[in-house]
Amino acid sequence: MIGEKFGSWEIVGNIIKQQYVPFVKCRCECGTSRNVNFNDLKSGRSTNCGCLRKKTCRNRLLKHGFSNSRIERIYYGIKSRCYNPNQESYTRYGARGIEMCEEWFGDPSKFYEWAVNNGYDDSLSIERIDVDGDYEPSNCKWATRKEQARNKSNNIMITINNETKCLKDWSNKIDVPYSTLTKTIREKGTDPKRLVASYL
Repeated sequence: MIGEKFGSWEIVGNIIKQQYVPFVKCRCECGTSRNVNFNDLKSGRSTNCGCLRKKTCRNRLLKHGFSNSRIERIYYGIKSRCYNPNQESYTRYGARGIEMCEEWFGDPSKFYEWAVNNGYDDSLSIERIDVDGDYEPSNCKWATRKEQARNKSNNIMITINNETKCLKDWSNKIDVPYSTLTKTIREKGTDPKRLVASYL
């Protein structure tokens, strides 16, 4: 079936069984390659890598502009939590010295252009890569809720052998319940890094 097309997908590799589920290597018209569930191809549940949805979203944003868009609400939400002391979350942002860069602060269209050109999607939220850094192009990205939860300022970050993870991710790696780790840290005062290292 190599060369056969399903929507934007073209099959470029043979079927591979993964836990009894048939997958085939496909290449999307945009150039993305991925193993796709063969049953999803046949049923039409998978027709592309997601690029069409992103393209549609981007075109819609470019057509309708910044005004009254979700990006506009996000933009002014950032401003509010950074500069409005009456805003509920100000203590976690502006009060900690977190600001919006001059480029975005002075020109909302710059923020809009950055958002559209850096993967904005209605299902994503803006996230600062360094939770102690400002809102600026080099320190921001669009992330899922799960990714944001991993990057909260109150997360316990642990570095072992040059590998940095939050405590939740370490619990998954060492196969120890997160609740067990946090209880030990809270009740016994155990150093988080030493506790995780003891399971490696």
